[in-house]
Amino acid sequence: MTVNRLLGAIVVAFGATLLLWLIPANVSAAPGSVMDPALFPRLAAWLLIGLGTLQLIVPSEAPQVPPLWEVLRLAGVAALTLAAVLLMPETGYILTSVVLMAALAVLVHERRIHWLAVIVAGLPVAIWLLFEIVLQRPLP
Repeated sequence: MTVNRLLGAIVVAFGATLLLWLIPANVSAAPGSVMDPALFPRLAAWLLIGLGTLQLIVPSEAPQVPPLWEVLRLAGVAALTLAAVLLMPETGYILTSVVLMAALAVLVHERRIHWLAVIVAGLPVAIWLLFEIVLQRPLP
């Protein structure tokens, strides 16, 4: 079994654990909810199961060690995400997510102005509107 297939099996097992145990045990519906709050976590769990199964089925080439700059870029994304998670209760969702998206756009060298506007301002505001206004689920 190759490393890729082993990772696919782990992802399938994690998705099944989410779907069968963690989501039912930790997500409850609020009275008067517009939508089932477990919908998005269940969709994510099914996506993990599907993609993990695809990883198991599709043959892959021999694993390669990524270049150091890609590892450093991944570490930078992880550090930015951790900082955003830690700052979000203090600064709020909108401000933290806009700053995080701007930093990520710089990290991936995005220079197109229209995409920057959509990514940096549009996406966090759209997510806020979806959860706070439409679904009536509070964000930090």
